[in-house]
Amino acid sequence: MTDNVPAAENIEETLDRIIQDLASEDGDLPVEAIREAQRRREQITPRLIRVIENATRRTAEEGDPDDNAHFFAFFLLAEFRAAEALPAIVAAVSLPGDLPFTMFGDSITEDLDRIFAILTGDDFGWLDELIANDKLNDYVRWAAAQSFGHLVRDGRMMREDAVERLHRQLRIAMDEEDQEVIVDGLICELMSYSPHEAIDTIREAFERAILDPTMASLEDVEDSLEEGWESAKRLLDNLDPTAIEDTVEELSWWNSFDEDVEEDAQWEDFDDDVDYDDEFEDDDDEEDYEDEYETAGAPAAVPSVRNSSPRVGRNSPCPCGSGKKFKRCCWGKYEPDEF
Repeated sequence: MTDNVPAAENIEETLDRIIQDLASEDGDLPVEAIREAQRRREQITPRLIRVIENATRRTAEEGDPDDNAHFFAFFLLAEFRAAEALPAIVAAVSLPGDLPFTMFGDSITEDLDRIFAILTGDDFGWLDELIANDKLNDYVRWAAAQSFGHLVRDGRMMREDAVERLHRQLRIAMDEEDQEVIVDGLICELMSYSPHEAIDTIREAFERAILDPTMASLEDVEDSLEEGWESAKRLLDNLDPTAIEDTVEELSWWNSFDEDVEEDAQWEDFDDDVDYDDEFEDDDDEEDYEDEYETAGAPAAVPSVRNSSPRVGRNSPCPCGSGKKFKRCCWGKYEPDEF
């Protein structure tokens, strides 16, 4: 019996050390700590959940989580498909204002939809509740709506169910004069399903002029209806894989962890006085813009864990210069690094 005590104590000490290493703020990706966490998946999962809970409490009280352990815990728990972590993650992203971005940076707009899809079971009602909750950050709500795309693509939700849920949320948002961005988001998501069931409501939204014209046009919606579900399905098929197979691989392309990317280097060849979205009027101008974009590299946020996506985000302006968001323009036609 006593022989087991030192081993148990050593495990606890090892888990403590892994969490401490994940919390390091030296700017490097803590590869070894992540690998050790992966090797001790069952033992460390409760610790990772507590890390997120503690960081959420600190951020709510002090406006900052203090370190980055919660950020790596976020991805590890998704990699582990730890459904028991969902309440802690939902509580974290339900913090008011921009605090979800303070905790998780660009992963809110680039990864949260996948993580919702990974961790949810067969009851999707909580996603409806997130979308409908106008007290939450709009981009968290949008991520909940985007998660339907992964669920439909992966065969876990029927197309008709997704359209019915999104249509109902759009109607509520319009009736309650909810913020513009969530109406934009719901219409953009509906367009992914060739939404003939919702077209009257969508037309009403355009008639009421409560939309950002860079997100979509009524013509875009009608084109998606004309092209039909098979065409719309191809857009869903171009979604990133839902699963997070390896946290190290998942995060290694972030600027903050890429040793080959120097701070602010991605901005060097951009002219601050040029509005690239409006700069060209014909195809030759567009080609010139794309050449400059390729030379400079896709713009990214400054290298920090909390805001550091190096790719063109699906909700970022499309680098082709159309003025539309990438998802509604060239997403699915090209990989972001092709620009």
